[in-house]
Amino acid sequence: GAEVGKQTDVWVPLESERLIRRPSRTASTGAKWVQIIGRLKPQSTIEQATAELSALYRNSIVENDIPEMLSSPSVDLAAVERMKSWSLIIAPAGKGLNRTRQQYDKPLRILMAIVGVLLLIACTNVAHLLLARGRTREKELAVRLSLGAGRSRLVRQLFTESLLLVTAGGVLAVFVAYLLTSYLSGFLANSLVLSIAPNPATLGFTAVVAIVAAILFGSLPALRGTDFDFVTRLKGGTPGSAHPRNYQWSSGLIVAQVALLMVLILGGGLFLRTLHNLNSIDLGFDRSNLLLAFVDPFGTTHSPEKMMALTSQLIERVESFPGVKAVSMTRFAPISGGSGTNLDFRVNRSGADPILARGVWVNNVGPRYFATLGVPIIAGREFSDWDSASSTPVVILNQTFAERYFGNASPVGKVIHLRDTPMEVVGLVRDSKYSEIRETVEPGVYRPIYQQFNVPVQLLIRTELNPATIAAAVRAEAQSVIGRTVSVRERTLEEHIGATIVQERLVARLAALFGALALVLAMIGLYGVLSNSVSRRTKEIGIRIALGFDRRRAVSLVMHEVFLLVGAGIVVGLPLAVLVTGFLGKLLYGLTPDDPLNILTAVGALLLSTFAAAFVPALRASRVDPIVALRNE
Repeated sequence: GAEVGKQTDVWVPLESERLIRRPSRTASTGAKWVQIIGRLKPQSTIEQATAELSALYRNSIVENDIPEMLSSPSVDLAAVERMKSWSLIIAPAGKGLNRTRQQYDKPLRILMAIVGVLLLIACTNVAHLLLARGRTREKELAVRLSLGAGRSRLVRQLFTESLLLVTAGGVLAVFVAYLLTSYLSGFLANSLVLSIAPNPATLGFTAVVAIVAAILFGSLPALRGTDFDFVTRLKGGTPGSAHPRNYQWSSGLIVAQVALLMVLILGGGLFLRTLHNLNSIDLGFDRSNLLLAFVDPFGTTHSPEKMMALTSQLIERVESFPGVKAVSMTRFAPISGGSGTNLDFRVNRSGADPILARGVWVNNVGPRYFATLGVPIIAGREFSDWDSASSTPVVILNQTFAERYFGNASPVGKVIHLRDTPMEVVGLVRDSKYSEIRETVEPGVYRPIYQQFNVPVQLLIRTELNPATIAAAVRAEAQSVIGRTVSVRERTLEEHIGATIVQERLVARLAALFGALALVLAMIGLYGVLSNSVSRRTKEIGIRIALGFDRRRAVSLVMHEVFLLVGAGIVVGLPLAVLVTGFLGKLLYGLTPDDPLNILTAVGALLLSTFAAAFVPALRASRVDPIVALRNE
């Protein structure tokens, strides 16, 4: 088939859909499920096709439909504005249709950028440590040079050592990659249709990146480590590493490392707070202790009337389960992820022309639906078992529909029309999220499911304890009542809603993990550099202490040096981080890239980590014994 990960066994004409499915999805213009696939002409490009189809779309919708709507006295201005925001999306289908590819394209690109920044931090860290290590080996290298070894040979030796480090790291990376892909496979189990295990292509790419990193960041320490006067060094003169240029290289690497670290910490904080904001949204209903049971009788031969009776019987049996507080059913579950039906309603208003409410979200729900879901009834009543196909058609409106089309007047008792069918408004409920967590609540209409019963349906089961504990019993009861061939899938409403923000959870967790890893690497590197610096300055610190230098001032001497460099890195990295995170766009929710709390938290975390990394070397500097230091020198 055209969809990646799904195999088609039988192909049928689209016209036959009405004979196969009850009720038909092609019988209503409100259902959205058909995808159009076309083949480009030879020499044509996707850009040309987009331009031509966009022109047709504009001519049909923008230039014809919208002016016709505006000329009508019953125009719905909100619907017109919504239609103006619509656009035609054309994407290549040569590699198959894959929603996962569209869903994770931008997040994965961002994660790749994060991995790239983490690699730069790790490489600068290693380069810095190799420079520091080179200072301690200057006497050894000076002896080699005095014995006739050429500088190029020593550079090759040092570079080979760097290459060995990269090789060891690459082997470890492959092992970690297999562990992480196992975790990601479980994390994306419901949406993943492709294998993400390491393959020869990814391993080859990793090897190339490792070699390039070794060349770029291993060459500098090798060249700088052999750039000194070995005669002076053998005589006990000033080490080559004390040259100002060497200090500048070292300081520059620390500043660059901290600047890159700011980008990761700030980005990770933004993703974590976005995830927190999404989990904290008031959805308009109580998501706790609620089980969803998707019941699809497609494999049975029951008529819609028979299926409706069996479903009612199933609800009665589930209501008798221990720990079950309430049971209802719905055509589309809360936070349906875009699934649903949009219909047009004519609204008669007192003292004004009728208005056509276009593209209204419609859901068919059972009796006690709002009580089970925890949505308050503001006015009127809930649906009851008496709202059946033989009774007067009724509807319940949400607040947004009532405020937009009835103003401050109560809609209860009023009549709206679906085509030529009048429907009495019997209730008004509080707004609740319908399609997606991020959405702005749109006008919604609820209809009694017994007045237009459609399958499949979803049972909503409110329990006193963990709803997952009754999932198996619900499935067994459904197969007992409806038949062994009925398809039943259960999961809690928390899991259902969590699945809609799986990409946000994935990006937040990985971004936070990479940010924490980068922070640890940077602090380990900073600790190593400071320890080496204190060792090299033992004589200087000893002389200072011998001349009356306070030991607390020795601590502040080291702290001042490191915080000066880290502060410079923050100054450089903070504008860079805000600029880079500005490209995150719609992946953020409830905050902006320059959020003050996030910036303060990131800077505070970095300063606190710097203090922890610098404290031990600074404390060791304060405990230098002047006599021992001078005797060793």
